[in-house]
Amino acid sequence: MAYDEELAARIRAIVGRRSGVSEKKMFGGLAFLVRGNMFCGVVGSDLMMRVGPDAYEAALARLSEERRTAVILRVEFGYSHAQVAEATGAPSTDAARMTVTRGLQELRAALREPEAP
Repeated sequence: MAYDEELAARIRAIVGRRSGVSEKKMFGGLAFLVRGNMFCGVVGSDLMMRVGPDAYEAALARLSEERRTAVILRVEFGYSHAQVAEATGAPSTDAARMTVTRGLQELRAALREPEAP
């Protein structure tokens, strides 16, 4: 899979030539690493960011139980949409796909928003 060169160039412009920063082709895209640890990447036209476990858990907790379960099964366990449908009792593979998609959209939004005090 090709990655968005313009997005990669924008990241390069931000990180500049900082010490310890490198690039590596991974995940079918391009990853940016600092001292060997990925901090962001480009897959297709998507920007992928590494977030801390606390931020991820807090964002997951904001999802409904149905969407949280579907996202965890799909992302963390690698279930297919058909397997998610079977495990969650969704009426169809398409219904499971939509639940995962909506859950991921909510998760992205939650990770963008600062946590309320």
